[in-house]
Amino acid sequence: MKLVIRDAEKTDFDSLLGLMQQLQEIHSNARKDLFIQTDRPLEKEYYQELLNKDNHYIYVVEDTNTKDVIAYTSLRIETFTGSLIMKDRKTLFVNELTVNEKYRGQGIGKYLFEFVMNKGREFEVQSIDLTVAEFNQSAIEFYKNIGMKTRSRRMEYIIS
Repeated sequence: MKLVIRDAEKTDFDSLLGLMQQLQEIHSNARKDLFIQTDRPLEKEYYQELLNKDNHYIYVVEDTNTKDVIAYTSLRIETFTGSLIMKDRKTLFVNELTVNEKYRGQGIGKYLFEFVMNKGREFEVQSIDLTVAEFNQSAIEFYKNIGMKTRSRRMEYIIS
């Protein structure tokens, strides 16, 4: 299998929708109190807006033999300035990084994250940040294995 990472295009919507459905299913199965089971976690119009949005980037991993999109990442640059208590900083936030379940465990996620790290260097950010659900232990292990560290935790106390 020969892979290439490229900018997402309008025509990639159905492929990304399928990958997002897999991600949504993981979340909705683990936290039925938070996530909705849906086959439409992304609307086409919103996807097209994201493709044209400043400081927002979507990249896909394509199998060049089959032309199948087997993974993607959605990134945005965040700039924090003017705080009285924190230093100014520029980060690359990973909204999503997903590999098709049929291809997991083959190094594709690592390949894609190395691409993200290079984008971080290109954009001259101080860090690459993301949020990962505590229940998603396989994702947590993946991120730990590529060198990410936990900076903070968001906790909850469920009332109802």
